Amino acid sequence: MAQSIAREHLQKDLVDLIWTAVNLRHKDKAIMTESTSLVGEGLGLDSLDVLEIAVALEKKYQIKISGADEGKKAFSTLGALTDYVGTQTGGFQTQPL
Repeated sequence: MAQSIAREHLQKDLVDLIWTAVNLRHKDKAIMTESTSLVGEGLGLDSLDVLEIAVALEKKYQIKISGADEGKKAFSTLGALTDYVGTQTGGFQTQPL
């Protein structure tokens, strides 16, 4: 249970980062769920948007996506991106309830 709280916090931070990086002020953040597709249908990001988000991730979390296959997997859904960033930054921190 405590792990999911830390994961939810990271996911919220990632939604904020995405909104800022690609200027999605015209969309409601409430549309974002664990299974929301980031590229194409769903959120509708294109390759330039993904690049801008990748740069923002590198600046904020000091992580790099090291290839097209890894990037495709990481940017498939919000949940996949959350898991990727969580894993790359040392896992989700457990906090007592």
